[in-house]
Amino acid sequence: MGGMGGMDGGNDKSPHGKGVRKYTCRFLIGIDNDKDFQVARRIIGAKGANMKRIVKQTEAKLRLRGVGSGYFEGTGQKESSEPLQLCVSCTSMEGYRTAVTNVEELLKRVYEEYRQYCRDGGMDVPSLEINLSENQLVYSRFSAPGGGGGGGGGGNGGCGGALGDSGDGDGSPKRDSSSRRSRRSRGKDGRTEDGELDRGEPGPNAPTVDEIEKLIDDRNEARRANNFTEADRIRELLHKRGVALMDEPGGRGRGAEVTTWRYWRD
Repeated sequence: MGGMGGMDGGNDKSPHGKGVRKYTCRFLIGIDNDKDFQVARRIIGAKGANMKRIVKQTEAKLRLRGVGSGYFEGTGQKESSEPLQLCVSCTSMEGYRTAVTNVEELLKRVYEEYRQYCRDGGMDVPSLEINLSENQLVYSRFSAPGGGGGGGGGGNGGCGGALGDSGDGDGSPKRDSSSRRSRRSRGKDGRTEDGELDRGEPGPNAPTVDEIEKLIDDRNEARRANNFTEADRIRELLHKRGVALMDEPGGRGRGAEVTTWRYWRD
């Protein structure tokens, strides 16, 4: 693989004591996600199979984000306005190289499927090529193994669209979030310095954001109806899938307004 943007192999620790090294990049997909071809679903695979396979082989973190991804981010919990992209980060050079190779092979298959889809529909066949942008080496104070659920669109197959990164190293040079987020510190209320709620690292079995918030609403409806058995069942279900709930004392309103949540791992 070509230039690594200042990346080198060896230990996962910075020689200057900055923390854990992360090798990061992003792939611009180049196909809009729609209801017909559903490129996001094809990238993710049935029930996240494609993403899970790469994560299992490499312990890289993957995230599908941008327009059409269904991944909600920032304080407004909205899709990024950036083009649909698959972001990769890994703390080992070997894992990073393998993950990039696997993603390239996956996208080539999806591109060929899209070309055939265009031929069958009598549409112009686009010239699609791998569009990879690699970042400079990122140092983070904290690391977590493997990937987890982010939020994917179109058919996330229970994996939230991608098995993914918490945001440090998402491969976006415009936002420079890979380096910016690594410098953030969390306040006592669990928010970063810029007010964004830090939900932690999603695990491989994590539900989508929509699923989490729907279950929170259902749970709070059960609580209002004094059906605490059902409320406890939903809490335990989310806990088993790597989501911890925090209730606001005396809170009233919709579930998402009175209950906050974050990812957790053993």
